Amino acid sequence: GRYYVDGEKFYSTGSSFAHWLAIKAIHPEGYVVLTLVDATAQGVEVIDNWNGFGQRTTSSGTVKLQRVEVDPLLIFDERKLAEDVNYRGAFSQLMQVAIDVGIAEAAFEDTLSAVKKARPIVDAQVEKACFEHYTLQEVGKSAVLLDAAILLLDEAAEYLDELDQLSVVSAEQAAKASILVAEAKVYANDAALQISEKLLELGGSRSSLSQHNLDQHWRNARVHTLHDPIRWKLHALGNYYLNNTFPARHAWI
Repeated sequence: GRYYVDGEKFYSTGSSFAHWLAIKAIHPEGYVVLTLVDATAQGVEVIDNWNGFGQRTTSSGTVKLQRVEVDPLLIFDERKLAEDVNYRGAFSQLMQVAIDVGIAEAAFEDTLSAVKKARPIVDAQVEKACFEHYTLQEVGKSAVLLDAAILLLDEAAEYLDELDQLSVVSAEQAAKASILVAEAKVYANDAALQISEKLLELGGSRSSLSQHNLDQHWRNARVHTLHDPIRWKLHALGNYYLNNTFPARHAWI
């Protein structure tokens, strides 16, 4: 009647700040469970060794577990979540979309400031970089891309709000939730990466100075968008619209 867990995992986000650790484990009967373990329990070692070039403050280091006792009341069978209709994956992904959109918004604001301080190229024959024709075009493209990402995020969030009001959610509704969030994820991914890179291009040499820390947007976007790559979001979208295949039910879709 006593349970113990052993294992090691790198990329344990937030572990250094956590009082409790949420850990996936294999039950003795062979199925996956979610367990909650006190971070200060005997046998738990949290190592702050995350050194990624982006998302530096997420504390995504290593957790080692050596015969850590688990309270039976804090062992949750996740099989039912996979069997029953739900939209937890869409909700999980929506948070990731919001992070990417937030990065894109911050990068766009810094782009506006950086361009106003940048020197114009001599061929433009203008007094300030903010009057350069090609710069105006690129800023316009970034604005449209950002607006599209925000609108898709809002649309997906509003649909999830509608589902929250229902007592029963159908498989079709759950699938639509995942699809709407996947569409938003694609645009949020592109907005975060492209706008953060354009910031450095349009801001000129001054924007590369380390004291301005403008590269943080691209670094954070590049690391965060690696979590659940959009190539699989696009696959899910194509399969849904072309073959009416519903997305899988897990936290990454």
